[in-house]
Amino acid sequence: MHIVTLKKNIMKPKYIKYKNPVFLQTLDEVRNSLPYGIFNSLVYQLSKSYITKAALIACGLILGLKVSSQTPSIIPDDLELNIYNDQTEIKALNSIKLTNGFYVPAGSNVTIGISQFPSFSSKPTGARNYILTRTFRIPGVTAQTLNQPRNIGDENQTVQYFDGLGRNIQRVELMASPTYKDIVQYQEFDIYGRESIKYLPHVKNATGDGAYSPDARIDQMIYYARNGSWDQQGVKTDFPYAVTIFENSPASRVLEQGAPGNGWQPVIMGVPGGGHSVRSDYGSNVETATEMVKLWTVDYNAQGIPTGAKGTGKFTKGKLSRITVKDENWVSGKAGTVDEYRDSENRIVLKRIWNTNPQTKAEYPLDTYYIYGNFGNLYYVVPPAVTATSFTELATDPNFDKYIYAYRYDGRKRVVKKKVPGKGWDYLVYNNNDKVVFTRDAEQLKKNEWSFFKYDVFGKIVLTGVETGHMGDDHEDLQKALAEFTGPNWENRGTVLEGYTNNTIPQNTNNITVNQVNYYDSYDNIPGIPFTAHASYSKMLKTLPTVTKSRVLGTTTWLWTVNHYDNDGRITNIQSTNHIGGKDEITNTYNFPGELVKSVRVHTPKTGGSTTIVTNNTYDHIGRLTSSKEKIGEQAEVTLASNSYNEIGQLNTKFMGKLTTEPGYVDTTIYTYNERGWLSKSISPRFSQQLKYQDGTTPQWNGNISQQLWNDNEKLDATAKGFTYSYDKIGRLTGGTNGLSGTAGIAEVLEYDDMGNIKTLKRDALAVTAYTYNGNRLTGLTGGVSGNYTYFDNGSVKTDRMGMSFSYNYLNLPQVVSKAGVNITFLYDGSGAKLQKLSTIGATNPVKTTRDYVDGIEYNNGVIDIIHNSVGYALKSGNNYIYHYNLTDHLGNVRATLKRGSSVKIVDIVQRDNYYPFGKRKVVAGGNNKYLYNGKEIQDELGGQYDYRSRFYDAEIGRWNVVDPMAEKMRRHSPYNYAFDNPVRFIDPDGMEPFDWVRTNGGSVLYDSRVIDQQTATELYGGKYLPVGFKYTSSAGNNIELGEHGFFKSNQEVFNSPDLGEAEIMSGPVDHSGAIMKGGLVLAGGMLMDDITVIGIGDDIAIPGVLLAAGAGSILGKMSYELDKIRARRNAGPEGFQYALVANASGDYPIFTRGSASETGKQSLKQGEVWKYGETTSSDRYSTDYLNSIGKGLIMERQFYGNQMQIKVAEKIKIYNYFLINGQLPPGNKIFR
Repeated sequence: MHIVTLKKNIMKPKYIKYKNPVFLQTLDEVRNSLPYGIFNSLVYQLSKSYITKAALIACGLILGLKVSSQTPSIIPDDLELNIYNDQTEIKALNSIKLTNGFYVPAGSNVTIGISQFPSFSSKPTGARNYILTRTFRIPGVTAQTLNQPRNIGDENQTVQYFDGLGRNIQRVELMASPTYKDIVQYQEFDIYGRESIKYLPHVKNATGDGAYSPDARIDQMIYYARNGSWDQQGVKTDFPYAVTIFENSPASRVLEQGAPGNGWQPVIMGVPGGGHSVRSDYGSNVETATEMVKLWTVDYNAQGIPTGAKGTGKFTKGKLSRITVKDENWVSGKAGTVDEYRDSENRIVLKRIWNTNPQTKAEYPLDTYYIYGNFGNLYYVVPPAVTATSFTELATDPNFDKYIYAYRYDGRKRVVKKKVPGKGWDYLVYNNNDKVVFTRDAEQLKKNEWSFFKYDVFGKIVLTGVETGHMGDDHEDLQKALAEFTGPNWENRGTVLEGYTNNTIPQNTNNITVNQVNYYDSYDNIPGIPFTAHASYSKMLKTLPTVTKSRVLGTTTWLWTVNHYDNDGRITNIQSTNHIGGKDEITNTYNFPGELVKSVRVHTPKTGGSTTIVTNNTYDHIGRLTSSKEKIGEQAEVTLASNSYNEIGQLNTKFMGKLTTEPGYVDTTIYTYNERGWLSKSISPRFSQQLKYQDGTTPQWNGNISQQLWNDNEKLDATAKGFTYSYDKIGRLTGGTNGLSGTAGIAEVLEYDDMGNIKTLKRDALAVTAYTYNGNRLTGLTGGVSGNYTYFDNGSVKTDRMGMSFSYNYLNLPQVVSKAGVNITFLYDGSGAKLQKLSTIGATNPVKTTRDYVDGIEYNNGVIDIIHNSVGYALKSGNNYIYHYNLTDHLGNVRATLKRGSSVKIVDIVQRDNYYPFGKRKVVAGGNNKYLYNGKEIQDELGGQYDYRSRFYDAEIGRWNVVDPMAEKMRRHSPYNYAFDNPVRFIDPDGMEPFDWVRTNGGSVLYDSRVIDQQTATELYGGKYLPVGFKYTSSAGNNIELGEHGFFKSNQEVFNSPDLGEAEIMSGPVDHSGAIMKGGLVLAGGMLMDDITVIGIGDDIAIPGVLLAAGAGSILGKMSYELDKIRARRNAGPEGFQYALVANASGDYPIFTRGSASETGKQSLKQGEVWKYGETTSSDRYSTDYLNSIGKGLIMERQFYGNQMQIKVAEKIKIYNYFLINGQLPPGNKIFR
């Protein structure tokens, strides 16, 4: 048995064990028992702070290892002792009796107590191949104390069982359910080794022991059965699995993708009421009039610069591959289908979405064309609004400025200019490490202004700000200066510029204004730092952000934040200053697994006494949040939330608001889910809702909501209010109308143009509002709402329907908004965080109001007003705080605000809010809660707009005031539309395109910098992307908010998730919630997606060490997954070869790693040893000069010839084989390719 201790960022030491004829405990013993290469592979992975299932399986398969377990001693119910045997801990579940003779000698220490959790009996089935993972929740476990008595609260165990081919066939989480039963994930494979049926997790009908369940499939069916299940609270379905129908060919392409539930079974299964699956059809292009594909070609001037394009030709039949996807709502015809065409190089050429004309009912296509230049660069994207067969970049062209995306590249294929519809050109300038150093938009161009970025040696941004010294310099001149720059491309810590050197361009300190500075690795030599580093905190700080200072824009004031860590990389102390002269200190305490158990915030204003806020969290035996309590000052502690869960880990009941001196809670909400894991009901005495999907008036099988019922009590009967929703064939909301007699006058009906811009909007019985556009820019409104709009060159609104004039800062955030009698001034820091809002209302006797924002604490006219928490806020009243609790719907819209009444039996409803689908409040109710629609702050002075941090959203008209900063990721949509015109299903958490976070098909949320849109999320994980700012309640009950660069908040505490893009690993943990199998927006066949994720209950943030140590990801699994992706390509591609670059002579050769354009080290190679593996379809891939410049010179060996698919497979196998043997990548390979 091998025992390996692991760590992760939020520490969860684990022991992974499997059977071997020799019992091994030390790395030396492991080294002596394993082949050299395999040992190196293990050590390499340990050095990366994770270990993969594949490495262990690989060892087992190579050495013929078998798997077994050791069972820890059982904690007895009752214990009677008359002798002390040098124990350090004595526990029992019920009672401990010490009788005569029990004596603890001087110098010995023993803890005696009653255990909170039951002990466990771990009995993995020895006749099966398995890996047992033991996760300890208490400190002090060593190899010597490994098998001492322990309960389920002290240790968690997971057993993964494998068949003879190393495939995972069953995963058992020991006693992981709330009632201490095993949670089992059953897996099976068809005769071709494909997982054609994916089963929902189930719970054993017995106290858990981790044993293999030979009847797991039958047990799973019984568990979800409508009759006879031992868990009557869970969702019931006769089809608790998702079926995948594969093409009958070696490619095994997906033809149908089902999902759990009767209605989602594939057509071929013939299930009555089924057939609502995602279907994929494969073929090639045709030349018919209705389905032909235009052949666009780029026009160039004499200098080779693109000037436009022509689409007068068409692709000949069979030239392009096609995949057609039909979602779960599709019945017949073209409408509701998506055609995607790709060329022989697998580049997308056309995405065609079929809709139906609402008047004539005729089907018509919405085409988005992608136009490439001579060297394969994407030069133009032509969205559906353009039907012309040619365009130029001239100002007189009716389409280019309004609708078309355009890109320019330099000789290194870097985008140096880009054009988003409705905006002027954006410019980008790079250093020689391919890092963006300067950017500017059309407004900054007029101001002769550039935004700049400086980096450290690892490519992390250390300085940002504004530069005004290159007046008159165009981007080509500036790029030339960067290209010719011979100095270093990074800054070191120094004394020249805000604690750094000034080695890189821009260097003239007279022309730059630094607005944000980030420090890493230490607290030393930082000028002006207002805090002293605590000696008790960790010195293990490499790569960690230690200090940040951010300028209050337009001032000389700096705001400081200092992070202190423990040795496990957890933030234990944060000290910060704020713009109103005060400071904050937050001290965090964690339990052994790294869960935040206590947070103490001391908020000290510039003058006056401090306010202390103490938060205490408790967790169940596997880390699900069970309660969160808060205490402000000397007030009594309040239980903000207490959570309970169903057997598979979904949030079941949430209790809110209880003082320690009171018997009951302010509110209780009960949640239920359907078989897809979608929220179906939330029932509370003061706000209840029911969401109907396929079971509504007009069934919606694809996740759209067909009907929403709600009430101000727990009754969802004839007294309930409601919406019945309608959609067009491409999923845009066309109506939210009164669904029940209880609804009085609350309806919206809409029409759209081809870009998704709203054409008409009718609310209730009011007049229709008609929208007029110039491209995607709204120019006027008439009818129910009227007004005109003008714009700045970068597409931001200059004047709006209310006559408001807007000005913006360099981050394109609104700075001053004004009209006669109204002036609103916003203050931000260098990161874009809003600090202050100064409102001046009234022309003759103006009333001034100052609202200050200090990280969850808000001041009104210099006095604390509210303190936000995870379930609402505390409103200051005199010297005390009154807690207010928010009841929200599935979108996070606050529907009721509650507080404790005059007695413990009375609950006051402070505020009720109902909304039209696009967010306009039905009635402007009393109350002071301004955080309403999507939980965003309403700006009453601006006509009810909401602040989403990156942009302001006008719910009156259902549009943004600023172009989407990530518009080019969603090119078929207008850059001003909200939530893809489906606001009852989607939210836009921060006004930007979803970025960086992904939810895997297993339900796990993780960070990968390579995930920038749904396409990359699908390609890398087959999962859904999640945006920065996205908030949700995890299946463990934690309130999660995703941030940038891997940072996230869990219950308001900041953590950091490692970047899986840097680690180059895969993961796919068990989905406790059963929420996602292969559903939501992830379509079969790897379609290019333009949509955001569905709101729902998901898992906590996944840390790679946990996922991989638990066997959820593996190096071999990653290789297999990537090879499957290559083999699944729809065409083989051109001919080429796989090669190796080998050392021409013995000597030192450079090492290159991901994220660095320059070498990061040296490695000694002998003549003929491999420096890099690769593949190419070009015979002159490398010049002789280049090969000679590397180390002692390189020789290219052509090792395998074939089509592009074949050579990519050969290359990948060579790289992975090198890794498994040597424990590292070849020196010249940055990634696994």
